[in-house]
This record gives sequence, C-alpha cells and structure tokens, in this order.
Amino acid sequence: MHHIHRTKGLVIKNLPVKEADKYLTILTRELGLIKVIAQGVRKIESKNRQSIQNYSFSNFALVKGKVGWRLTNVVFVNNFYTEIKNDDLKESIIRVLNLIDRLVAGESEESETFDLVEDFIGFAKDNQDDFEKDAIDKFERIFLLRVLNILGYVDNEKIGNFVNDLISIDLINQSGENLVEVINNAIQESGL
Repeated sequence: MHHIHRTKGLVIKNLPVKEADKYLTILTRELGLIKVIAQGVRKIESKNRQSIQNYSFSNFALVKGKVGWRLTNVVFVNNFYTEIKNDDLKESIIRVLNLIDRLVAGESEESETFDLVEDFIGFAKDNQDDFEKDAIDKFERIFLLRVLNILGYVDNEKIGNFVNDLISIDLINQSGENLVEVINNAIQESGL
C-alpha cells in the first residue's frame, strides 16, 4: 500500500491528457514543484475538477507511484485569479509563477519559495485597490527578485532591503529601475 502525502499547494499549470485526465504542475511547501496526474477530473461528475483549476490553492492528497505522482483527493482553499479584480496585477503574479515553473528544479522541499508566493499573493489580494500601473511593475520586480534570491541566482549584497524587509506599499514605491538590471542578469546567468 502506498503512503498518502498531504500538502498544501498551488496549481501553476494544468494540461488536458487523454480523454478525462489532467497533468498538473503544483508548487508545494514540502515536496517542491511536482508534476501530478489527476485521473478522471475532466468528467462532469468528478468531485475534484473545480479544486485543481489554474492558480488554485488547495490541500492535496497525493500518492507517489512508479511513474510519478497521482492525485487521490483535493480540498479547495481559494483561487487568487478570481479574488483579485485588477487584471494587470493578476498577470504580474502569473509571470512570476511561470518563471518559478522554469527555475525550480525537481522534487525537494521548497518551503521558502512556497511561503514567499503565498505571502505576495496574500499581500496583492489585501492591497489590490492601492496598486496603480507603476506600483504593479515595482511589485513584480520585488517578487521576482525575492524568488531569484531564494533560488540562489541573486547576491544579497546587490539588493539590500528589497530581499529582507516585509513587503509593503512603501517598499514597493522605493524600488527603482536598478532592480531590472539585477533581475535580467540573474535570469540570463541561469541559462533558461
């Protein structure tokens, strides 16, 4: 009998497979970035289909088999895409999540990355009315910078308080164009 792993996760991507299955990319705290097959979830009668939409935070029950992870159950928590009304802010978060999908390598604990994503999305939901276009760009820069720092692509000395301070509207307003150069260099050096 297989051990059931229970973890909170964020669905970054889901792709249809076969007639009724989906292939999910999920960022979790304990297991890292994992690929999961969800069998039968595209059927109308599936109880799990609404809980695995893109950008949903859910509590997952997973089994590791010979060929990878398999979804056994899921309980929906929330979906930031439906809760954030500002389209530019949503797209900003999605760009960062897509970069995480490219940069996080395999199955290993990613508690720092997961907590960062959860904190930034929570901040965006709670403060979405305070974001103007310029602030969204700055928010995305700080978010990207912190992800790159956690993954080891950025040197802390180059970015100072943008990595360590709590995210706030004041911190966002302090960020400037110099962060773009640091981010671009880090991504270029990653080779991806």
